[in-house]
Amino acid sequence: MLRSLTVSYREDMIAWLKQVPDGGLGYLTAAWEDSPDTFLIALKDVVDPRGGVTKLAKKTGLHRVSLHTMLSKAGNPRLDNLGKILAALNIRLTLAPIPPAKRCAKAG
Repeated sequence: MLRSLTVSYREDMIAWLKQVPDGGLGYLTAAWEDSPDTFLIALKDVVDPRGGVTKLAKKTGLHRVSLHTMLSKAGNPRLDNLGKILAALNIRLTLAPIPPAKRCAKAG
């Protein structure tokens, strides 16, 4: 039987996230700047090498199935649940001004 000589993108991403010193914070930041959907997918990517959703459920007190739903592309976690997830990952959400070059004309 021949073995595949390629590694899936997801497997490669998880292996990389296990090794990065910031625990994926840069990856999450870039995903946040892209879109909420991208952020939730990236958050799931960061959760997996840290013990997965089951371990996260124990740390947050949230139900495992609910976490799977929240971290899916169609997910929409409440702000308090997002805070629990980030705290369990030792990540703090901070706010900063948007640089002038990236500001939306409507935001003023």
